[in-house]
Amino acid sequence: MPSRYSDSVRRVKTADPAIAPTGGVKLPHMGNKSVGAKKNDAARRYVDQLVKDDFGGNVSKTAEAIGISQSMLYDFLHGKRGAGMTLLEGVAQYRRVSIDVVLGNVPDLAVGRRVPLELAAAIAANNFLPETQAMLRLYASLRQESLSQDEWAELGHGYDRENRAAIDRVELRKLRARALPLAPNGAPSTTKKGAR
Repeated sequence: MPSRYSDSVRRVKTADPAIAPTGGVKLPHMGNKSVGAKKNDAARRYVDQLVKDDFGGNVSKTAEAIGISQSMLYDFLHGKRGAGMTLLEGVAQYRRVSIDVVLGNVPDLAVGRRVPLELAAAIAANNFLPETQAMLRLYASLRQESLSQDEWAELGHGYDRENRAAIDRVELRKLRARALPLAPNGAPSTTKKGAR
């Protein structure tokens, strides 16, 4: 009987000859399946809104921020490809939400809070940390009046300095925790902590 997967079949070898006396088991090749039409549409709307709100419509800056190629993002936004895990994880990490939010399974609490155009322009013009961008979006959602692009950039640079300093402190603690203890003469000790 011909297999309906005949052009995409691969052989899986097994050590048990009783299971596969012919040298292997035929399995259909699964490939990289997308998430389905409804979830792709929801993700496409979410990513399209991200491009507009955070990057002023700039697809190349969005692609760079979420860690995928510009052509991959363009093809996804124009329906030529589905949402793969790389795209979903990149968007989720950038926005600090779960993949379920991107796919529309869970409502995003930040949706509906419009990002001022001045803030989107300041984010697009500066290389802020993702943590800084999230703080600026939150700050914008709490403010009644808008700031100019320069004021948003100044605020962003302040947050960025604080975030980078916090990251540096964490990295320094990690380095100190890994460092060898000092011997009485001030030289690094060759014994491990707690060993005598």
